[in-house]
Amino acid sequence: MRLKIFSYLFMALCTHQLYAVQVTRDITYTHTGQKMDLLLPERTELDPPRAAAIVMHSGGWVSGERSEMAFIAQWFAEQGLVVINVDYTLATSAEKKWPAQLADVIQGVWWLKENATEYHINPDKILAVGASAGGYLAAMLGQTSVSNFQSGVDSEVHGLVCYSAPWDLLNANSAEQRYYTSLLLSSSTAEALYLASPLYQITRHSPPVLIFHGTEDVLVPFQQSDAACHAYLSKGLESCSLQPLAGCTHFLERSDIEASFDSIRLFLNSWLATEEH
Repeated sequence: MRLKIFSYLFMALCTHQLYAVQVTRDITYTHTGQKMDLLLPERTELDPPRAAAIVMHSGGWVSGERSEMAFIAQWFAEQGLVVINVDYTLATSAEKKWPAQLADVIQGVWWLKENATEYHINPDKILAVGASAGGYLAAMLGQTSVSNFQSGVDSEVHGLVCYSAPWDLLNANSAEQRYYTSLLLSSSTAEALYLASPLYQITRHSPPVLIFHGTEDVLVPFQQSDAACHAYLSKGLESCSLQPLAGCTHFLERSDIEASFDSIRLFLNSWLATEEH
């Protein structure tokens, strides 16, 4: 049995196909003028519709841009996913605070579903991927579904990959996290912090999630991701996988992220093989 399992993992890691990717930059995807890059893997007319991913950058909600995630977006597209790598509103003034960021990335998911036919996308296989603030937005997308009645689509995503994501704003464990949270939210009441925390929005319908988190993270402590997986278990879900990054801080090196790609590939193999209900 161990030999069979090892053989399966070896084949999954070593025999995968890499796709050539076409990139279209600076597409406007929100009504506020936010931009994204579209990455399309090569395909033939015989290929089934592809899974898709929305990729979101870090920056404490007040800085950063999509170019920082370009290599991650490229990797997912090379695996065969249609990818959008998005900018979103930065909370740099009172009128740009939460939930403007979530509203933007919701429109990103709508864009994927509205354009599913044109770009040969499976609208029931949408992955949300993000790091730090972007990981937080991915986590929130996983617990949120908003309908666009004009186009007849919703913002439901079906899987998550999060790096160093803050899951709990109500019980922020560090002064730095509380500081950045104060920049994001216009209110610091317990109710506001609770409603803006993906941890407390997890339900038995939450999508599978793969989490990477540094064990030496003092900005967003590792325990937040651990709490997220415990919350999944409390809802009867076994679809939260937490991979500790031993010795890593909040600010991951590119090499740390690239080292995670084999684990993500295994996650994708399982996720793509699972029927949505």
